[in-house]
This record gives sequence, C-alpha cells and structure tokens, in this order.
Amino acid sequence: MGRRKRNIAEAKDLYDNSKESNALFEKYYTAQAMLPEAEGLPVTFRITGFRGHSQSLLKLLRTRYLEELLSLTDIRPPEPLPWYPSGMAYQLHTNRLAIRKINELQRLHSFLVTETETGHITRQEAVSMVPPLVLDVRSSHRVLDMCAAPGSKTGQMPRAAAPWRRQRGWTELWRAADGLIVANDVDQRRAYMMVHQLKRLQSPCFVRVPPAPPGADGPPLLFDRVLADVPCSGDGTARKNPGVWRRWKPGHANNLHLTQAKILKRGLELLAVGGRLVYSTCSLNPVENEAVVGKLLLETEGSVELVDVRRLLPGFKSLPGLSSWKVMGANGTLFEKYSDVPVGRDHAYLRPSFFDEGYKDLPMERCMRVLPHLQDTGGFFVAALEKRRHLPWMNPAKWDAAAATAAAADACAQDGGAVQAATGDGKPALPLAAVSGWLTLVP
Repeated sequence: MGRRKRNIAEAKDLYDNSKESNALFEKYYTAQAMLPEAEGLPVTFRITGFRGHSQSLLKLLRTRYLEELLSLTDIRPPEPLPWYPSGMAYQLHTNRLAIRKINELQRLHSFLVTETETGHITRQEAVSMVPPLVLDVRSSHRVLDMCAAPGSKTGQMPRAAAPWRRQRGWTELWRAADGLIVANDVDQRRAYMMVHQLKRLQSPCFVRVPPAPPGADGPPLLFDRVLADVPCSGDGTARKNPGVWRRWKPGHANNLHLTQAKILKRGLELLAVGGRLVYSTCSLNPVENEAVVGKLLLETEGSVELVDVRRLLPGFKSLPGLSSWKVMGANGTLFEKYSDVPVGRDHAYLRPSFFDEGYKDLPMERCMRVLPHLQDTGGFFVAALEKRRHLPWMNPAKWDAAAATAAAADACAQDGGAVQAATGDGKPALPLAAVSGWLTLVP
C-alpha cells in the first residue's frame, strides 16, 4: 500500500467508530483484567517557557478564553491537571476532532494552534508528560533521551528542572545551568521531526550534531538521567488511534520485547552510578513492560534498583505493576508458564523472558501502570531504576575514569570554565543544550 493510501486509511480510522472490536485484543486484556475505555481521548496541552512569560500566558488563557466557557452548561470547561507542577498543563474534556467542530471552542482552538506554532504551548498527551517529571531532572544533570523523536518529552525536560521555574529568561538560565541534554533517535525521519519540535523552544542552547564515528577517541560520557521511552506496540493509545485496536496482534508486542530489553540495557550502561533511568511505553502489555524490566533486573544482579516515584506526582492516579500475567501465542492461546508452551510454532516464537515465573521475587509493584479509566487518559507504563554500582559485565576502571572526567568538567564549569562537548564543527556545546543526532546506542 502506498503512503497516500495508507494515510487515507488511517484517517478513516479516526472517524469510523462502527468496528471498534478485536477479539484477540479483548481476549488478551480480559485475561489480564484490563480493558481500555471506548470514549475518545481528551485534548491536553502544557505551557512552556520561563516563569514570567508562562505566567502571563496562563493569565491570558484563563481570562480571555476559559472564563467565557464557565457560563456554558453543555460544555465542561477545561481544567488544570492537578498533578502537573504550577498548574501549567490543562485538559479539555473533548477529543481532538470535536474541538474543531464545536462553535464555542473555536476561539480557544485558534489560540492553541497559534501558540503551538510559536512554541509557547505544546499539545501533548497527559500520560506522556509523566516520564520527564519522574525523571527528576536538575539543571546540573547530563541527560540522555534515548528514543527522543518527535521530541515532546525532550522539550519538557528543561522546564521540569527546578531552577527553570525561577528563571526569567535565557540570560539567567545561561548563568545558572551547566547541564546537557542529548536527544537521540535512530530513525532519521523521526529525528527531523524532533529537530523541528526542539527549535520551537527558541533556545540559543541548541546544536545539532552528526553521529560519532565508530571507535571515536575519548572516554565514554555517563549520564545522570536517562529516559528510555522505547518503541512499543502502542496499544495503550487505542483511544486516539482506533486503528491500533483493530489491527492488534500478540506478535506486535512479542516481537519488540528483545529490542526493548537491548535499549534498556544500553541505557543502564550509559547511566552514572547514583543516576536514574526511566523506562516507559504507551503499551498495556506486560511482555513489553514488567517482563522487560524484570529481565534486566535479573541480569544486573542487584546493581540496579527498581524505585517507587509516585511521590513526585501527588494527585496522579496509577496502579502498581503486575506480578503475574499470561502470554498469548500466535493463534490466541494463552499460556501461564513457558513449560506449558507445546513444541511447535509458539515454542520458537515465545521466549522464557516473556513469562512472570522468573520475576516473582522482584518488587514489580513499584512500577506505575496507567489505565484509561483512572483519569480519562491513554494507557501508559512507567518504571524508574537507579544504578547502585557498576553493572556486572562492565569494566569498573574504564567507567570510573569516565566519571572522573565528568567530575572534572563539572568543576571547570563551576569555576567559570565551559564544558567542552564536541559538536559537528568542533565548537563547544552550550550549557543545557539539546543536542539532537543519530547515535547508535544498541549494538
């Protein structure tokens, strides 16, 4: 199918509600005791920028656009997300198609479109805002966003850093921040979208770099924070993309499990001791979620700890991670243990790491599961891991040297020097720069 025909088919999916049914999808998630809601996904957005400008924009939004909606009886007015810091994110109780058609919302819709184009507002799904918040980024941190495109979470990270809430402009930020954000994506077409998204921030602290050649000299760079929002089946997005529901097959998740585990493993290797990695998907499938986290917890032999970060999101509703689940074979058969899988297609297709039997002693309840009905969102999964010591297969001497180099760079920056992060033309990167390129992170 050509690109144009495929786009037309996907567009029809958004309007056709007559076939919202998939027997395998319903069978699988009924077995896990979860099913998404049928209603469309609400529109959500967050205000970007610095304290002074963002407060002015928020006041304008409330007085000129939201107050006039309070008098309407047939439309529920937009409300701030109670768990988002400083009331800077809002939810409209209508979906992205309806907002264009309701006359009373036309002025608000035009305002959102204009401010989005100028970079003052970012339209972003509510649950997608969670990973940067629980990553707990500070202005001094070196941050890696491993699968960054299209860049909405990357753009949120600087705003999540505490000092930014006190800054009035780029000049003060320049003096206060000595961190770095590396935004990476392996797909060059998606990376192009990411560059466009980050340029909307109008930050002078932005450079684009090519990938480092294999075998490049210099110590490896370790990061204080790593975000691994990995490629996934996306079945948690069924409310905004009904086509995901209709085309769902168990193989979509099963085929991604090992790739997701490789990305998580590489992220943990690049994480400094004492640092935090947040693993997230927009999938409900435990094969992509708890099974991936459990696999790496076992492989790292206690050097990585799964931590509970719910305290960072007061008012946000979530469920604990699953401690048991079933795995579906290619023909829809459900298995509880790998030993139950008969010899044949499924035995070669399914892997032991898909199943819960090896993870019973792990604190999976520390993971966060977000189901659509909890607070009118999409489905999502978040797990935060902190590195306590070097991973078993890593050379401590090599990585201690990298940490020492980073510490020396930090000391230089605090003394008024500049952290020299090489860019494509040999010039130093700027403080708290969003560096977008295409780095090969997964061997």
